[in-house]
Amino acid sequence: MSKHKAIAHTLRRGARGFSMVELMVAVAVSVFLLMGLFTVLQNTHNTSDNERLLAQLQDDERIAMTLFTNVIESAGYYSNALTSGTMLSAFPVVGSFATAGQVVVGGTNAQGDTVSLRYQADPTDAFVMTCQGTSPIDGNPHTSTFSLDANGNLQCSIDGGVPVTLISGVTALSIRYGVGSGIGQPNSAGTPDSYLTAADMNAVPIRWTNVYSVKVTLTFKNPLVINAASATLQAGQAAAPPITFSRIISIKSRTGVNVANYI
Repeated sequence: MSKHKAIAHTLRRGARGFSMVELMVAVAVSVFLLMGLFTVLQNTHNTSDNERLLAQLQDDERIAMTLFTNVIESAGYYSNALTSGTMLSAFPVVGSFATAGQVVVGGTNAQGDTVSLRYQADPTDAFVMTCQGTSPIDGNPHTSTFSLDANGNLQCSIDGGVPVTLISGVTALSIRYGVGSGIGQPNSAGTPDSYLTAADMNAVPIRWTNVYSVKVTLTFKNPLVINAASATLQAGQAAAPPITFSRIISIKSRTGVNVANYI
């Protein structure tokens, strides 16, 4: 074979490209690398979603407890306590508030506990806040009611109006009422040493005028739980539990402001 023929033969061999085996190896390596990249991207996406869901849960907890705190602390507030009479005259018997001076009453519905609190707005300044975050300046008494609807929405209504949704994803609302050791006397001194249900309170109605604090417990859906319709728990796995958040909130008219004028 001449030199020119050898060179032409070599060029023809080089022009044939990759063999099938070489292509298959290249594709396999590419797929492996792409799978690794996809896994990293998926994990990053899942982590970001989890952080977003947890942040939303924390925001919901903060919003709910802030509104509960503002309203419960304001229960029994009335303007010019030193010159405007007593809580008995400021808060007469009305509706479910069956005793004069009563500023908190609880109950239950199909979804759980409910609680209503009343207070008097100041005529000149925004001293109190409703459960919807507004601050009336009208000198009139108002009632805020918290409840849970069938869709897991924490709602509130003002003066018996249409409920407004505050947050979603709540599975249970539990309310307990802190009463002092002198249960049964409207002026019994002391700090809460018993936390009773609404049924316990209703058994001795005068207890409603002896509430010093309110324990609020909200149970939230766990945001990291995979929807049961799209995934099945494997052997040995347990369903993630719901998340419970509690706070004990004092009624300032019993533990601070206005306490001397309760009767």
